[in-house]
Amino acid sequence: MKSTECLPPVVIHLISSGEKSGNLDHLLAQAGSHQELELSHRSQLLTGILEPALIVFMGAVVMLIVIGIMLPILNMNKMVM
Repeated sequence: MKSTECLPPVVIHLISSGEKSGNLDHLLAQAGSHQELELSHRSQLLTGILEPALIVFMGAVVMLIVIGIMLPILNMNKMVM
C-alpha cells in the first residue's frame, strides 16, 4: 500500500498498527471516520469559496441582460430627434 500511494500515510499507519495489534476493524472504522470528516471539511471549504464566485457571475449575467434591454430603449430617444 505504501508504494501505490492511494491512501494517506495516516491510514496506512493505522492499518499496519491494527494488523499488529489484532484490532484492525476498530482502526479501520476510525480511519474511515477520519477520512469522512476530512472530506466534509474540504467540501464545505469548496462550497464556501464557490458560492460568492457564482453570485458575482450571476450578477454579471443579469447586468448584461439589463444593459442589453436598456441600451436600445435609450438609443430610441436619439433616433426621434
